[in-house]
Amino acid sequence: MSLIDKLFAITVAIVAAIFGGLLLLNRDSAVRIGGHIERFVADVLQLTLYCLIFIIIFSAVAGLVFLWAFISKRRLENMRQRDGSYPLQRIKINGGWIYVDPNKIIAPAIAIGGRGAVELFTADAELHLRHAIERAKVSQMQALVPGDAAIESRYGSMYRPGAVFNNATGRYLANAYERVQRQLPQPPAAPEPMPEAPAMQRIRLSDAMNRCIQTQLIAGQADDGALAIFNPLSSIHGGIIGATGTGKTTSVGYSLVAQALRTGYHVVIIDPKGGVDWSPWSQHVEWHESAPDVFPLQIEALWAEHERRMRLVRDAGVRTIDDIGGVPHVMVVIEEYGDLIAQLRRGNKRAADATDATLDRLMRLSRLSGIHLLMIDQYPEEWSQQIIGNTKWLAIFRLGPNQGAKVRQYNADRLPDYGRFIMREREYNAWFAAPYLEKILSFVPASTLRVIDGEFTVQPDGGVATSGEQSMNGAMNGAMNAPSTLEGWYEWTLANYLPHHPELLQVDANGRGIGVRALAEAMAAHGRGDVSQYEAMKGVASEVAKRLRMNFRAS
Repeated sequence: MSLIDKLFAITVAIVAAIFGGLLLLNRDSAVRIGGHIERFVADVLQLTLYCLIFIIIFSAVAGLVFLWAFISKRRLENMRQRDGSYPLQRIKINGGWIYVDPNKIIAPAIAIGGRGAVELFTADAELHLRHAIERAKVSQMQALVPGDAAIESRYGSMYRPGAVFNNATGRYLANAYERVQRQLPQPPAAPEPMPEAPAMQRIRLSDAMNRCIQTQLIAGQADDGALAIFNPLSSIHGGIIGATGTGKTTSVGYSLVAQALRTGYHVVIIDPKGGVDWSPWSQHVEWHESAPDVFPLQIEALWAEHERRMRLVRDAGVRTIDDIGGVPHVMVVIEEYGDLIAQLRRGNKRAADATDATLDRLMRLSRLSGIHLLMIDQYPEEWSQQIIGNTKWLAIFRLGPNQGAKVRQYNADRLPDYGRFIMREREYNAWFAAPYLEKILSFVPASTLRVIDGEFTVQPDGGVATSGEQSMNGAMNGAMNAPSTLEGWYEWTLANYLPHHPELLQVDANGRGIGVRALAEAMAAHGRGDVSQYEAMKGVASEVAKRLRMNFRAS
């Protein structure tokens, strides 16, 4: 603190002490001063209250005046022309309302009474009509060039000065063009009939097989004829998602794999369902049975194949496997990935995380090595975000409530029960391919190429998985992998039984299904190992046959 500040503080303290001492020596003066201060504060508060009351009253009056002016202005604005036309006017008479359209009035005045509205002509009616026609032209030009009070202005008028209202428009309004004999408007001529649109071309599965190329595998067709195309070279990986029994495997899955084989892909099937759907393809694809303890080894084998191919790419000094030539692309179909990874997480979370990481890395890098994954699944909620992000092409069949949220298809639960899917926000119809499986396989080449080293199989006694050249469909293994639900038997029948027994879709003269007993015997032989137990399967066989006939008629 400076010397001046100290002297000032000491002076103030001395003055305060002297003033305080005087007050203590003269208490009456102190009381009198306190009373004056109290009255002053009371007067100030009273004046403030009066000011607040005045402000409130003044604001209320001003608000009423502003509201009245605003309503009056809006009423006036509603009477004016905007964009070349006047708004409807509403007039109340004798408790009722009359609506008047000024744009259709050709007289200078109109009389409105209890019986309605009557136009009043001050000259010949035809003269007024001609004037109305000329005025309509002006209104048309005004509509093209909206002004400051245009109806569109609130939402962003696209008017640009000079863009429409030019010299030609001015000459037109001024009648500077060559004058012609004006006539009263004639009724418009009847429009010429529109030519009929060409019929929409429906294609069949055989057409898709003949039209497919390596970059255009056809998955289905929309109601308007558009095709659902899967291009593995641009989308890299795809997914077919849907609840059990929607036909995801036996329609889109079968058709895409058949077209991939036909166009030169090597197809690997990783199948945890024991060959219910894919065992008939075993001579044309590389098919491997899978299970939670086997799946990580199979993914590691795929990664090893990717690395082998990348060594070929590096040794050749090129960018991708396509630049080498002679090395086919590989399409890997993984059935029920969601169920596989969920079971693996419950049993061995570390192995599940490692498998997910390897699969994610493979999906990100396999474009260079020519390996494409096609996931067929009913549990998308088990997919990691990385797997979903790497699966660019998705065909979504019907799912349960809220299951479609994982893949951002919130209306998937509204799709039909079978044969229809959504791809990129559009619905398509799939081809029912299972009944034609034998014919389809006759169009695709056989394959002996192996990508996964050794065959991995699941032991029927519950032991661990082993590798080696072992039979994958023994009698015990077949019984262990037999379906346990109606939906499972339905898909088993589609894939394995119906292609060889098309009579199952027919009925006899009494309307009863043909071949139901034979189907029950086949189910008993597959699921129980004993044909004589077909009686226990007759109910399931009957329901499956009914559903097949219904779906086949609908398609």
